[in-house]
Amino acid sequence: HHLEAIKVQYPEVSRSIEADFANAERIVWLLDKSKVDDAREARKHHLEELDFQKEASNLLRVRQGLSQKFPEVKVPEPILEFCRPTVLVMTRLEGHSLLDAIMDMAEAIARMKGKTVEDLIAEFARSNKDKDKDESGLVKQDSGRLDVPQSAVSRRWRLGAVTEFMPSLPSIPDATKLKLLQLCMSASRSARNFGVALYNASAGRFGANKLSYSRSLCCFNSQEMCRKLWLIHGHQVLVDGVFSTDPHPGNILVAPGGQLGLIDFGQVCEMDLPTRLLIAHLLLALAADNDEEIAHWYQALGMRSRKGSVELLALNAKVKFGHASILSKDTFERYKVLNSKDSLSRAENGCLCRLERLVQVLRGSSFLLGAPSCGTSLWAQMAEELLEKHFSQC
Repeated sequence: HHLEAIKVQYPEVSRSIEADFANAERIVWLLDKSKVDDAREARKHHLEELDFQKEASNLLRVRQGLSQKFPEVKVPEPILEFCRPTVLVMTRLEGHSLLDAIMDMAEAIARMKGKTVEDLIAEFARSNKDKDKDESGLVKQDSGRLDVPQSAVSRRWRLGAVTEFMPSLPSIPDATKLKLLQLCMSASRSARNFGVALYNASAGRFGANKLSYSRSLCCFNSQEMCRKLWLIHGHQVLVDGVFSTDPHPGNILVAPGGQLGLIDFGQVCEMDLPTRLLIAHLLLALAADNDEEIAHWYQALGMRSRKGSVELLALNAKVKFGHASILSKDTFERYKVLNSKDSLSRAENGCLCRLERLVQVLRGSSFLLGAPSCGTSLWAQMAEELLEKHFSQC
């Protein structure tokens, strides 16, 4: 086996989680009795995450599911003979978290320019302050559709510091510029690490504090990275029927060459074929922006409107599962008006709730990467293929 990673659960963790959720359920019951089932569902999933043997099984299923379509994506391999309910032993993946990788690139560029990351962010914000935007920070296109501008995203996230560096090399593609930056820094990093190794092997052996080695600078195209993340998770949802509900940037690793690694599969949802077929229909209705169809398939998944409002059902589905461009002040004002006259309820469908969480987490990563245009629309082709393959069951 390669280098191993060992995940150990402290004995008091299960007891404290039980107590915390018992208290949370009491508070929810006092504040809003209609949300008690949601609190119980959250408790169930967090307790499942404490079973490390189940997580080992999840790792095997995810590895197998991605092996053919995305062989370049790394997932830890559990070493089953050493796994126990509170101990998980698996192969260790090389790389840094996606969030750290973005920060490393931003800080490297800032150092080369003799500035701090905060300075670059401030410069980038000033250079874009004259861009037209509405009150919500969303730019209206000629079609009337609302799209999140790159400038608004970059002002919020430090990835703006990376893109700010690009004009200094105007004739070279962005990806090449980052690779050149990585190459330039690798010589300096190698020289420092050689010195660190000599020091640790000499003074470090006689009690002096050992020095840490410089990390490799990750290099990747943020748009391509974001697109791949959506495609990987779409494949898990629609094709494999097994997906992580917690793919936040800390659970996504990026190796120095840009290779992706996925970790932490304690919270995994299994979605049966009938549910996946309904999800596929909903995704295609969302892609077509057909409110009647969206409302129909949303209802088939268990959502109900007290007064049968097609607009409310469709708007709720768009906000939760549609393109991020729907997220605007006008949208939420309209939703408040509709919800004041009607209300939605949901039949018990844990998969739909967990899919919603997955989409929201991936949306957050998209904004972080400066690629808010990525979304569930990238799943449309997989949805079509799934429906064609199982035509007789649709």
